[in-house]
Amino acid sequence: KKNQRLLELRGSSSSLVAGERVTLNVAMHLSGIATSTALLVTKLSGSNVKLADTRKTTPGLRIFEKYAFHCGGGINHRLGLDDAAMLKENHIEWSKGISESINILKQTIPWTKKIIVEAETPTQAKAAVEAGADGVLLDEMSIQTIEKLVPELRQLSKASNSKYVSQSVVIEVSGINPNNISDYIFTGIDLISTSAPITQSKWIDLSMRFS
Repeated sequence: KKNQRLLELRGSSSSLVAGERVTLNVAMHLSGIATSTALLVTKLSGSNVKLADTRKTTPGLRIFEKYAFHCGGGINHRLGLDDAAMLKENHIEWSKGISESINILKQTIPWTKKIIVEAETPTQAKAAVEAGADGVLLDEMSIQTIEKLVPELRQLSKASNSKYVSQSVVIEVSGINPNNISDYIFTGIDLISTSAPITQSKWIDLSMRFS
């Protein structure tokens, strides 16, 4: 709230003034991220859909920004490239296809790692589930397409007898307009990933005063 005291600092005046601007800048930026995240999480309340962040972060501040996102009620996605094997559009283009890529990954990555496929079409999403992806990210698809596709993906993960198929595939959506986030509550998805709270949030105005 306005004029609310958040914390009290003690030390020499020269030290406090020297660190004032950097400290305030970071605190204002991270507070804005947490606030923006909390507002989006509120729009998803009453549903099982979780809000996740992305790797679109400020160089050098990733851990801090992701922590602020978590403080706002969101959950963290990958911290780095080694957190999971994620096949994006370029990987798919450079490889021999989704199925072949997943087969290779399953033979080379540690068993503790998850495989996630970013799908730009329903065909890609189905191929990913059939090949045994742990998660499928539906990128920039319309709500109508998602509503139709999600039950099909769930059925594929249950019906296939392949030992490579995940029985609890995580379905994620990205590339959405944050203003319309509540429209996705009843689509049957698990996650919505967005960079908006980190890349577009407004800084919260904080100041340091001697008393």
